[in-house]
Amino acid sequence: MTSIYLITGFLGAGKTTAVNRLSACFKDRKIGVIVNEYGRTGVDSENILSGQVTEITNGSIFCACRADQFDDALGRMLALTPDVILVEASGLSNPASIDAVLRRRPDNEMFIFRGVVCLIDAPRLHKVIDTALVVPKQIDAADLLVINKADLVSKEDLKTLTADLSRRRPDVPLLTTAFADIPCEAVCNLKRIRPAGADGAAHSQDLTLRKALITFQPGTLEPTELKALVAVLAAASWRVKGRVTHPDGRMTDVDAVGEQIRFSEADEGRPQNHLIVLWGTGQAAARMLRSLPEQMPAVLRIDYGS
Repeated sequence: MTSIYLITGFLGAGKTTAVNRLSACFKDRKIGVIVNEYGRTGVDSENILSGQVTEITNGSIFCACRADQFDDALGRMLALTPDVILVEASGLSNPASIDAVLRRRPDNEMFIFRGVVCLIDAPRLHKVIDTALVVPKQIDAADLLVINKADLVSKEDLKTLTADLSRRRPDVPLLTTAFADIPCEAVCNLKRIRPAGADGAAHSQDLTLRKALITFQPGTLEPTELKALVAVLAAASWRVKGRVTHPDGRMTDVDAVGEQIRFSEADEGRPQNHLIVLWGTGQAAARMLRSLPEQMPAVLRIDYGS
């Protein structure tokens, strides 16, 4: 019987790193991975290091608008008879309906749902928990809470964060770690608690969040221009992510969460020329994006919404 684990957490919490870490826990078993990204184009799936990978883009798998895609993807994955399936949910997903989604499947005798692992971004939780509606819902649906990036906060702040989460969810294990280094035994022994807040309804998107997809003219954006643009956008948003192909053919992957900005050269994978920007109430990203096409000729268009 296949064991299914759901990995959740807000944008930039470390979910993809966690999936790779957890894959190592099942290295002697057949693994399948379903990656749900919030944009029309995916990057995370190409960073998964092991297992059969299926990607669902442009929406939450727990939203009514994408439920059929998740059903299809899970069915195809189960047909491969893996021992373990790791589902990486979008950072914008409300996972409260996961039990109902799995229970209604006609093939539910083929798998057992082990539970939800929720990653907490230690430096940023206080900024997003009151402004992004999905964050408390992700915490409330969890069977294991993992405070990630604990090395980036002070001991006093970590103590306060741990106490706050323990008060909110005293019924689940709480771990602290860095680089999503989750102990294998914590996951292998995971049991679904079925929190009181879980329900069977499909959910719409979090209306406090805004999204834009910036498309660039292929091969026109220099690395220095990209870095300058991302630095400005990251300061005015929650997340900037994507891949850009430069005039010399090199590709750069971008992953920015506030002041934490990572640029890495992509040696292989699909050439892309997109950046996805996520922001919320009170952030200045929208104003910057409106003037961007006039200021940067490399911008082909900007699409807003889901």
